[in-house]
Formats: sequence, C-alpha cells, structure tokens
Amino acid sequence: MLLKVSLRIALAMSLSLLVICTMMFGLSYASNPVAGAAMTHLLTGLLWAFSLVSILSLCLLSREAAERQRMITRLQEKAYLDSLTGLNNHGRVLELLENECRRSRQATKPVSVLMLDLDHFKLVNDCFGHPVGDFVLAEIAQILTELCPECAFTGRYGGDEFVLVLADATPLEAISLASRLKTAVNSRKFSFEANSISLSISIGIATSSTFRETSRELITAADTALYEAKKSRDGRTIHHDDVAYVTGRV
Repeated sequence: MLLKVSLRIALAMSLSLLVICTMMFGLSYASNPVAGAAMTHLLTGLLWAFSLVSILSLCLLSREAAERQRMITRLQEKAYLDSLTGLNNHGRVLELLENECRRSRQATKPVSVLMLDLDHFKLVNDCFGHPVGDFVLAEIAQILTELCPECAFTGRYGGDEFVLVLADATPLEAISLASRLKTAVNSRKFSFEANSISLSISIGIATSSTFRETSRELITAADTALYEAKKSRDGRTIHHDDVAYVTGRV
C-alpha cells in the first residue's frame, strides 16, 4: 500500500515537474538556444521518467483492481455457497428458485423441486463422528453435481437436506432423476479411513401446476412430500392440487 501511494505521489510530482520544465524550455529557447538545447535533453529525460512512473502506476492500479475483484468474488462465494459442500446455500437456493418461478410464470412452463434427506444420518455422526458425517455430505453433494442436468441447480438446504431445482421439468422427469439419484446413493460405499458406510435417501418432489407458485410454496410442498416419503415405503403417491407433488420412497 505504501508503495502504491509513493508511486502516485511520484506520478503527480513528475507531471508537475514536466509542466514546469516545459514552460522553462519555452522561455529558455526563446532567449538562449544553447540553454534551450540543454533543457531539451533534460525534458527528454523527464519524459522517459514520467512514462516509466505512469506505466508502473497503471500496472499497480490494474493489479489492485484485479485483487479487489477477487476479494469481491470470494465474498460473494461466502455469501452464496455452502462452505462444506460448495453447493448453493439456503438463502441462495430460495433466491434462484424465486427467479426460476418468475421465469416459469412468464413462459408458462413447469418447474420441479426435489428435496432430499439422508436416512438415519444422525447415526452416522453418533457412531463414526462428525468428520465422517461431513465427508458423507460432501460426497452426496458430488453425486448431485454429477447427475444434475445443465438446466438445473443444486443446494444444501440445511443439515442433511439438499435441494435440486429442475427448469421445465414435469413430474415424471423429476421422478426419473430421483430414481437415478437413489440408485447412485444406494450403490455408493462411503469409505472414510477404516469406515465404510452404506446409505439411502428419501426424496420429496413438488412441481408447479398453475405457474403462479412462489418459491416458498414449492419448497413447502416438496418438504411435505419428503415428510411423507420418510414415513412410507409403499412406492409412489401422487397428489394433484394447486401444487401437484409426488411423494414416495423413489
């Protein structure tokens, strides 16, 4: 910081000196050509010095701007991303979902929300410790990222709950993705040091039906579906109301 301030001062001083020498050069050349020639050499040196200081100042200012942009990006990531999984955090999920609901209303196309919850995840923390639990959550996030379509986004809603938002996805398309997610999690052995853990997930799905639903309404419907999914193991149950949602252990 001190170097940057010094260079800025030097740049201002060089500019001022350049102006003064230019005025002196005009006066000297008019009265004494020899002195004017010497002043020309001095002025040329000052021009080189001024150019060098200007270039250094521009380089430092550019680097400072780049550092400031990186800092802004890091702050945005901290504000929007979950620190453990790297997925969108709770607030960012609701913000993106509200944007998607607005787009859905304008385009009159459906949007589907999947709420996922790890079954008996508390036992993982109690039996193996929180570091293992954190590892499992990060692995689940990786599975979601790998299987998530390009037109969708994922997030950690809180604890061991995750959210997927699918643009232009019908209930059947959402169920199909949920089935692939279940297969991927069921077939994965979560190995951490000497521990190997098998897990299953419950999924609740909500799909907009009137294109007037808010993000909160869709999240509430998906959460209700998830609650029913965790209670039931008898396949899928489909409900059609203002918000059509699919429940079941898919």
